[in-house]
Amino acid sequence: MKIFRRSKVYGMASERSYVIDKLHKLSSTLESHVLKLGIYDDDLNCKNHWIDEVANFLSIANDFTVKPKNKKLDKREYEKYLIGGLGDTRKDAFINIRMFKLSNNEDKEYPDFEITDEIIDRTFNISKLITDFVLGTVSSKNTLEKRDIYYYLKERL
Repeated sequence: MKIFRRSKVYGMASERSYVIDKLHKLSSTLESHVLKLGIYDDDLNCKNHWIDEVANFLSIANDFTVKPKNKKLDKREYEKYLIGGLGDTRKDAFINIRMFKLSNNEDKEYPDFEITDEIIDRTFNISKLITDFVLGTVSSKNTLEKRDIYYYLKERL
């Protein structure tokens, strides 16, 4: 149940399994946008859009709380269900980029690219930024809104 007061929406706590399911569904799209940011940076003039999308996903994840005490999930659960696919090493970034490239070669949705050290490093650094933000902020009670997350990411990317 949602309660509307002025411009804010106050949500009630949800069942743990519901929140985990929603985070899991967000994870692949979040990962895809992180990869597009790392691979293309602003070559396609989409960087601000992708940052906005990532901020939106993180804002949704940030808004969830679980019953019975309106608490956040444990950090390990955010790691497992939301950001685990990003990995935590440069090699993980390289593997994710290769998988994106393979999928993109089939779909032809985005321009082809050569995998470079610069792309791997940028993707790894963005993944680390997102992971640190989720584990340090999203996993704790806070009053951040989407725009706050957007500006946080925009300043760092």
